[in-house]
Amino acid sequence: MKLKLMTYNIQDLFLQPALPIKLEYLHTLCDEHWAMLGEADQALEPLSKLKALEQIILNEDPDSVSLCEVGGLTAPRQLRSRH
Repeated sequence: MKLKLMTYNIQDLFLQPALPIKLEYLHTLCDEHWAMLGEADQALEPLSKLKALEQIILNEDPDSVSLCEVGGLTAPRQLRSRH
């Protein structure tokens, strides 16, 4: 039996938007619209990076994912809640 592990450093990828958005609408946003949801003094990483990470995890289908430099529990919970 093989165990597939994945680790990923996501430094600053999960900075929270200043304005709330429902998860079901994330797929409709482009990077430009996503950037408008950020704080004036704190730029958000492009949403395309988050979507790419999501796709990598789905494609690789690991048994366990370890995320480094998360910066809080809210964002990983949001990512997890989509699947």
